[in-house]
Amino acid sequence: MTRLLCGTLLLFASMTIAQQQERPPYYPPPHSTPPGSPEAQNPGQRMPPDSPAPQTLTSAQVAQQIQEKLDTEPILKASKLTVAVDDATVTLSGSVSNEQKHEIALRIAGSYAGKRDIVDHITIRG
Repeated sequence: MTRLLCGTLLLFASMTIAQQQERPPYYPPPHSTPPGSPEAQNPGQRMPPDSPAPQTLTSAQVAQQIQEKLDTEPILKASKLTVAVDDATVTLSGSVSNEQKHEIALRIAGSYAGKRDIVDHITIRG
């Protein structure tokens, strides 16, 4: 009986020691806060941008981009759409066969228009 009790006690003690060894050692957190952004380190200096700022496109360049995209869009292949662009507006003219094509043409123009307003002169035939 004492052998059984001593064996159980020895087994319990070795399991307790094994569990304590599995835990990673405790390391206290650093006592100082790491530095923040580069602006916080050098408030007078600014970091250079990763890429140059996009240049503003002329009205002719915007019109060309929109017209090319409208002409190469497969779903708008049978549509006859034209684009006119000035400093304030993008005007779409022509006709399409359904509302889905109409929405796609407007979405394409909007994606290249920038801050210009979209003027819709597209008719839906059918």
